[in-house]
Amino acid sequence: MSNWTKSLLLVVLLVLLLSACQPAPVQPAPTPLAIINGALLDGNQLVPDGVVILRGDRIEAAGPAAEIDIPAGATVLDARGGTILPGLIDGHVHNAAEPEVRRKFLEAGVTSVCDTGAGAVQLRQYQNPQDDMPAARAYYAGPFLSAPGGYPADTDDSARLEVGTPEEARLAVQQLAADGASYIKVALDDGRGEEPLPVLSIDVLQAVTAEAHRLGLTVRAHVLDVRYLDAALDAGVDAIEHIPAPDLSRQVFELWMQRDLPLPLPRAYLEELQRLAGRQIPLTPTIEVLERRTCNAVARSEKERTACVRVYIEALRQYRLMGGVIALGSDYGSAGMPAGLPWREMEFLQQAGWSNAEILTAATANAARTCGRASEIGSLQPGYLADLLIVDGNPLDDLTALQRVQTVILAGQVILDK
Repeated sequence: MSNWTKSLLLVVLLVLLLSACQPAPVQPAPTPLAIINGALLDGNQLVPDGVVILRGDRIEAAGPAAEIDIPAGATVLDARGGTILPGLIDGHVHNAAEPEVRRKFLEAGVTSVCDTGAGAVQLRQYQNPQDDMPAARAYYAGPFLSAPGGYPADTDDSARLEVGTPEEARLAVQQLAADGASYIKVALDDGRGEEPLPVLSIDVLQAVTAEAHRLGLTVRAHVLDVRYLDAALDAGVDAIEHIPAPDLSRQVFELWMQRDLPLPLPRAYLEELQRLAGRQIPLTPTIEVLERRTCNAVARSEKERTACVRVYIEALRQYRLMGGVIALGSDYGSAGMPAGLPWREMEFLQQAGWSNAEILTAATANAARTCGRASEIGSLQPGYLADLLIVDGNPLDDLTALQRVQTVILAGQVILDK
């Protein structure tokens, strides 16, 4: 090698070394967004004159206006005397992978939806999003984990992932985690038909929860019959989907139709609810879908249907008195409910005695917990995702204020501002 060639190589090496040592280009800091002139509502805490500072896709600060400094150069958004609260969460939906569907949720102030059983097609859509418009962010489970031949039996096999042994359960959880699942859904349902479907055994359930928890995932259990509540609790699940049914026999209907006041529920049933309440794990009641499906299926008349709903409402009322925890979920996609604000579900919660503050907590912090995102969404805390809603009025006093959406912010971006 000639001296000239050696010199050229040395120059090239020096240029490369100098390039490697150059600091990366400094990215300009995102312009902060300051939301002013509104009341802050987080849970049941109301700050009459509050300020929220957003930077990028996160909340930087939130609190009384007197305590929050607005950064120089911040863009200012006037809340016009409305109430600023975390974006609402529908914690139990299905078939919401399409951006057009989630856009309807977003425009109603529901900034996150949690799919609790995505079949093969929806799972691929979530894994490979083709969002061409702002839409509510989505969290999802994959197919139900179910016993071989188990629930759901009236759909194609892609709706469930069959596990018959603890080892199969662990492998299935690992597969779903690799697929990007936000949490795991297990089915504890025998179909309530003349020929019961197989149901997951306790050792398989325990394997599911142990592996999911090892991987940092929560486990949500579909339970429609109170007989399977013990197994779910014994296995250590993190949330119960649907309020399990008490006795809905013909005799019960007849008794409830004859009375204006609620009848006492069976002691054994209340003991099961008490055990659930004592665990302080969230229950997503989904009364609307139970009205549309279970009550419509078993009732022979409108009067019987009304009685059926009253039984569920009374069960939910008792659960509240026991100190139970609820999360909001509509079960959109399974019984013809429209996408958007799950107002009918909120009305049922009100009928069962839950306060506006409790319903708001169910639709924010508690729903975030069931979706495995308690430290990410559902609150106005610094570091949380900047998903916010501004409404006209105070939902603590009048829950219908949630229907009067002024502004929707997703990941720090103003999506809707009326």
